[in-house]
Amino acid sequence: MSTFGGIRAAFSGLAAARTGLDVVGGNIANVNTPGYVRRTVDQTSTVPAVSTHEAGVTVTGIRRMSDALADAAVRNAGSVSAYRDVVATTASAIEDVTGEPSATGLSARLDTMWSSFQALSNNPSDPTAARTALSASQSVAQALADSSRASQAGWDRARGETATDVDRINGTADAIAELNGQILVAKSRGQDANPLLDQRDQLVATLTRMTGAQASADDDGTVAVTIGGSLLVDGTSARHLVLTGSQTMAGSSTDPVQVRWADRPGSAAELGGGSLAARIQTLAPARPDGKGGAWAESAAVYDRIATSLASQVNGIHSTGTLADGTTGHDFFAFTPGVPAAQGLRIVPTDAAGIAVRTATGASAADAISSIAHGAGSPSTAWTDWVGAAGAASRDATSSANAAEAAESIVTADRLSRTAVDVDEETLDMLTYQHAFQGAARVMTAMDEMLDTLINRTGVVGR
Repeated sequence: MSTFGGIRAAFSGLAAARTGLDVVGGNIANVNTPGYVRRTVDQTSTVPAVSTHEAGVTVTGIRRMSDALADAAVRNAGSVSAYRDVVATTASAIEDVTGEPSATGLSARLDTMWSSFQALSNNPSDPTAARTALSASQSVAQALADSSRASQAGWDRARGETATDVDRINGTADAIAELNGQILVAKSRGQDANPLLDQRDQLVATLTRMTGAQASADDDGTVAVTIGGSLLVDGTSARHLVLTGSQTMAGSSTDPVQVRWADRPGSAAELGGGSLAARIQTLAPARPDGKGGAWAESAAVYDRIATSLASQVNGIHSTGTLADGTTGHDFFAFTPGVPAAQGLRIVPTDAAGIAVRTATGASAADAISSIAHGAGSPSTAWTDWVGAAGAASRDATSSANAAEAAESIVTADRLSRTAVDVDEETLDMLTYQHAFQGAARVMTAMDEMLDTLINRTGVVGR
């Protein structure tokens, strides 16, 4: 080995060890940084063409310890988890709207109303009993209106959140396209693109959780993102989504809320899952089979109960006789132009407006109180709905928990391959430190050898 060749070999080892120490230091510094993927140094030995003995080492690159399959598994699990989380949150909110079980819930108010009519049948001439029946009936109408408005507010809130999500998706797609461009430039200049790759992977994961998008890496280092088979991000360009449809729950029956491609008006974006797909589902209009959007179906239940209550009570009350001897008067009526549950109102304003007895002398008040236990009773319909809402909430929560657990498992698996392990990095640091020290000692020895050759050769005997 020549002296200068030895110096070159030692210097290459010194530089490689320094690079390794820098990479290890960066790993340790980012051990708690979200989205950071561990780096490792790729090295290869070099042998100059003029000699087979003056080997050195060359750093061929700094590699991210990413795993494409593990990344895809995490993204897919995240999409499922985000979808089920929105469904569970919505189901829980709908159950909360029922306010059951509660001493002030609709069930208790209906029971109070039926009891008040029973008391009125026992004391038909008691004005206090009549006022109690009117008050209890008004309380039921108020409960139905409040619950209906709460369902409408839930729909409005969900639509606002959906619009926000669409804006966020568009911004994320733009950011991914911009990072694709920056990565292309960095790689063409031989610069370290790993920090950009970390950022992009996080954005892709966010996009997948929201839309169920699929991502595929291209040979040039960019990533393509598709939704339902249609490109959202292609190289350095990104397309946008737009939210269309009614701004109100009532209008959604004829103009449903949808996500469409901004550059292709009228073309719906086929979402593959994620939180956005779940939100769109909750905003769907009610259907005859009861399998429409969660919020609209909830509001439809209140309308059906209000309509059933008015129909059954009016059917009996209209056969009764008022104090002035007239018949055919309704007890409940509806305000035009608003949902039935919100427009339900009490017609009588005082005891004189209540038909306590029929023309045959039978007790109309007693017959009204008996509705509580009859076929198709509003009380029974309400109990069934509360049970169904509770079961739906429990099932949705269970599914969301299972999806979250599955996501945690695949995330932990990916982290075991890509995350920074401080103990492992410490060992690597010691290895690079010893390599650095060894290369430095070789260079020192070569320096002393050169000093001897240059400054001492030929001076012996003088």
